[in-house]
Amino acid sequence: MHVLNLTPIVALNCEVLDKIWFGKNVNGEASVRPGRAAAQAPPDHASPSRDGDLLSMAIFQHTIPLRCLWYLSSLPMSALVSVDPTVSWPGKNLEVHLYKTSFGACAAFLANYDTSSWAKVPFGNGQYDLPPWSISILPDCKTEVFNTAKVGQLPRLHPTMLHHLAMEIFYLWPYSDTPYRCGVEFVVSCYVHQVFALVSVDPTVSWPGKNLEVHLYKTSFGACAAFLANYDTSSWAKVPFGNGQYDLPPWSISILPDCKTEVFNTAKVGAPRFHRKMTPVNSAFNWQSYNEQPSASGGESSITTAALLEQVGVTRDSSDYLWYMTDVNISPNEAFLKNGQYPVLTAMSAGHVLHVFVNGQLLGTAYGGLDNPKLTFSSGVKLWAGNNKISLLSVAVGLSNVGLHYKTWNVGVLGPVTLKGLNEGARDLSKQKWSYKTGLKGESLNLHTATGSSAVKWSQGSFLSKKQSLTWYKTTFSAPAGNDPLALDMSSMGKGEIWVNGKSIGRDWPGYIARGNCGSCNYAGTFTDSKCRTNCGQPTQKWYHFPRSWLNSGGNFLVVLEEWGGDPTGISLVKRT
Repeated sequence: MHVLNLTPIVALNCEVLDKIWFGKNVNGEASVRPGRAAAQAPPDHASPSRDGDLLSMAIFQHTIPLRCLWYLSSLPMSALVSVDPTVSWPGKNLEVHLYKTSFGACAAFLANYDTSSWAKVPFGNGQYDLPPWSISILPDCKTEVFNTAKVGQLPRLHPTMLHHLAMEIFYLWPYSDTPYRCGVEFVVSCYVHQVFALVSVDPTVSWPGKNLEVHLYKTSFGACAAFLANYDTSSWAKVPFGNGQYDLPPWSISILPDCKTEVFNTAKVGAPRFHRKMTPVNSAFNWQSYNEQPSASGGESSITTAALLEQVGVTRDSSDYLWYMTDVNISPNEAFLKNGQYPVLTAMSAGHVLHVFVNGQLLGTAYGGLDNPKLTFSSGVKLWAGNNKISLLSVAVGLSNVGLHYKTWNVGVLGPVTLKGLNEGARDLSKQKWSYKTGLKGESLNLHTATGSSAVKWSQGSFLSKKQSLTWYKTTFSAPAGNDPLALDMSSMGKGEIWVNGKSIGRDWPGYIARGNCGSCNYAGTFTDSKCRTNCGQPTQKWYHFPRSWLNSGGNFLVVLEEWGGDPTGISLVKRT
C-alpha cells in the first residue's frame, strides 16, 4: 500500500492545494484532469488566479481553510481504517486517540473535556493548546489542522465584496471553459456569487402559464439565479423569462445560475448506461451428483414433542434447514381411497421457504416475499392406508436485522397444519407428535469439501440427476488466465448454495423471478417503483461472483447444493469484461 507523507504537503501550505484545486500542479504548471488530454490542459496565462497567487484574493482567504480542512482530514484514512486506536489519558479531562499503522500512516485526535479551562496536551515531541471542551485533529500526528472550538475564527466577508470578487474571478473566461477550470464535478462551485443570491433572499415565484413555474432569486447587489419548471407530464413547454424563452422537456426543471444561461435541465442528464458483458471462459463442467433423501420420523432426530416449534429456537442458526416430521395413519375405510378425491394438506409457516415431502416424494414448495415472509402451502396429497410419513423442510434465507421488534420475528412452521377431506372432516396435525432434525445430511458430512465428499457415492454420466430436489453436485475446474472478475452463471438452477474450494460464495436463488411490466420507460410524473423496470421474467440474480484469490493454480473444487431441482449442465464459468 502506498502511504502519502503528510509532512511536505502541510509545509507547502494551502496555496499549493489551491493550485491543485484550480488546475495547477505543485510547481504552478498546468495540470491535467482525469479523462482530458495533456494538449487540452488550460495554459497558465488563462488562469484567473493571477499566476496561481490565490492567497492574494480575499475570497480565497475565506474559502481556503475549509478546502484545506477537507483535504488534510481525508489523508490519514489508511490509518483510521487499518487499526484500532490506542487511547491514553495524559491528564485530568484529557484524552488522546492515536491511530498508527505498521507501514507509517499516523493520525491523532486530542481532546480537552474541561468545560471552562484551556489545556496543554502533551503528545509526541510537543504540547498542544486546546480550548475548553474541544477536539483537535492531527492527520500526520504532528500538525493540528482543525479544532472544534476554533471554527468561528474563519474570516467573515461582506456579501457585496464577495459578489464583486466572484464576478471578477469567474467571468474572466467564457462559460464553456468552466468545466476545465474547476473540473466537471465543481461546476456549481464556479458560480459562488450565485450562491449568495440563493441564501440572501427569498424567491419571487411566478406562474407564466399552465403547469409552468419560475423561482427567481435576485439580490440588491446584483446576484441573480432562477429555476424554471415545466410540470406537464407529456408536453414540452416554452417558458418566457427575462428577455427570452426557454424550451423545457416534460416534467423538468432548468437552472439558470446567472438568470440567463441554462446550465442544467433535469430531463437532459443523459447519463450513460453501462451494460456488463459476461463471457464464458471454460468448456462444460463434468458434473457428479448425490441425491439426499428426505428425513422422516423414526430416524435420527434431535427433539420430539407434541407441538410445532420456532425454527431458529431449535437450530440456533447452525443451519438454514430444519425438518418437521410426523406420521399420519389412514384407515382403510377412508372414502378417498375409493373415489380418488384426495385430501388436502395445508401447512402455514412464518417463513421463509417450505418444501413438503410425503412418503419420500416432493409434494411441492412455497415461499414468502419481501413484504410478507409468511406463507401457506396447500395441495391435494396422495396417501395410502396405514402409516404415511409427512416431512416438512423449512428453510431460512437469513435473519432479520431491521424493523420493529425484529428480534421477536419468527421463522418456521408454526401451524396450523391440517389434513382436510377425511371421513372425520379435518384433522389438525399441529398438536400431534412431531420430530425435529437440524440441517441436511450433506451438511453434516461436509460434502462441500474435497475430504467430506468422499463419504458418499456420486453418480455421473447418464446417471447424473437433473431436476431433482435436495441434490448435491460436484466438479473440478482450472483457474482461467487473466485478472478479469469471475462469476458462475446459475440461471439453469433453482435455489441452494455454492462452494468454491470449500468456501461458500453464498446462497443462490435464480429461481426467484422478477415480476412486473417492463414496457416503455418514462419517468415523467410522480415516481413509483413500477416505472422503467427491466429484465422482467428473468432471475433477480443469475451471476454469482467469487474472488480469484480463492482459486488454486491447479484444480479447483466446486460444489452446488440444489434445493428445488435444476440442470447443472447449464452452469457456466464466466468473466466480466
